[in-house]
Amino acid sequence: MITHKKSCPNHNDPAAAKNIVLQTLLPLGFEITNDYSNGLNVNGPGYRSTRQPPLYGISSAALEFRQDRITIDAELGGINQISRLLVAVLISVGVVNSAIFLTLWFYLDTLRANTWFLFIPALTLLPWIIIAPLIIRFVHRRCSEAIDTLLRNASGDYS
Repeated sequence: MITHKKSCPNHNDPAAAKNIVLQTLLPLGFEITNDYSNGLNVNGPGYRSTRQPPLYGISSAALEFRQDRITIDAELGGINQISRLLVAVLISVGVVNSAIFLTLWFYLDTLRANTWFLFIPALTLLPWIIIAPLIIRFVHRRCSEAIDTLLRNASGDYS
């Protein structure tokens, strides 16, 4: 599981910082699993698309609000969901492309003489070997930046 741990100085009252975090996460559909005086545990609604808010990448998080620091320890399960979805789509496209090209090669005599025709499905998937990790890295960076922004806003650090 991918995690994001961050701590920043708190320039705000801990109760006010906690309130800012709650006002941000609750409208997004986060569920409070544990609420105690100086901390908070939440579960996220799930991340199924890169068009959703980046905080949806948090599957669960533990936040601690102290007088001098705010700390978050978040599991970014949404990134794993996006990764699995991307792999499933790529495998599906590869299987469908391979089936189509293999069928064409088998039934059309003019193509059967050209075995290079069977490499076309592999060539269509080749760019994704580079693109897929870039997409995952982009989603991870976007989620991490959103968490860092949430912490800065809650701590009262508006610089």
